[in-house]
Amino acid sequence: MVDNGKGISVAGDVLVNMTADGVDLNLVWGEIQAALDIYNTERSTLTDLISFHTVNVADAVLQSISSESFEEATELGVPGAVRAPADVLKLAYTFRDYDLGLRSSWKFLRDADSRQITANVTRILEADNKLTTGTVLKRLLVPATAQNEWGQTSYGLWNADGMVPPPYLGTTFDGAHTHYLTSDSAVLDAADVEMMIHHVIEHGYMYHPPSQLLLLMNPLDFQSSQVTAWRAGIEYRDGAPLPNHDFIPSALMPAWISNEFIHGPIPNADFNGLQVWPDFRSS
Repeated sequence: MVDNGKGISVAGDVLVNMTADGVDLNLVWGEIQAALDIYNTERSTLTDLISFHTVNVADAVLQSISSESFEEATELGVPGAVRAPADVLKLAYTFRDYDLGLRSSWKFLRDADSRQITANVTRILEADNKLTTGTVLKRLLVPATAQNEWGQTSYGLWNADGMVPPPYLGTTFDGAHTHYLTSDSAVLDAADVEMMIHHVIEHGYMYHPPSQLLLLMNPLDFQSSQVTAWRAGIEYRDGAPLPNHDFIPSALMPAWISNEFIHGPIPNADFNGLQVWPDFRSS
């Protein structure tokens, strides 16, 4: 049999095995693979706190909460039957496919610095993080509804559009209830934060053991609002409502001297990979 040299790749056909700065490409691919493994494990620290993974088209969420009561038995009576409430709202999830290409010619790999190759992968990771974080925050911050490809509706927060939130512990709401609140001021006050907290816990969201309230602030707003000066019952700015809670720095803050005594543990500097600054505790 005559071998005409076509159709079979051999070691001599390898055009590139090292970058321009002398780094073995196998080492580069190994570094990229390790980075991808870490990234896929940790993903985004922020979106992991305010979202969850699902493959459901929609979830049926009960819109009324009621409990059953026993009735006094009679000798020949038939007790009343129970059944689960049928008042549910389908909350949809939107699914989209996204992609981004990474293409390199063998001449580029031959002449490129290893840092150029890894930089391209880093840009893809950054784009994925931006897409994921932006999509989750947009769903929270934009009240407009959207339909997924199965015709189910995806909602934002309660936004005074006529939908009535479920009652909780005797507290009822109406169609004008909204969770998109504004401070009506250029400066955030402690009362604004306390009102936001009340708007969450009045629905019972905070009472489940794993629940955690998060206050995400722009650093400029954090400084201009004098958050670090909030002390329960103490004026921190002329005309501002008196706070009901103290600001307690986390362990991330630089060392400081104070004549006050903090009851309870100091908040950790890290929470699920995010730096922690304020934590609100009753004074």
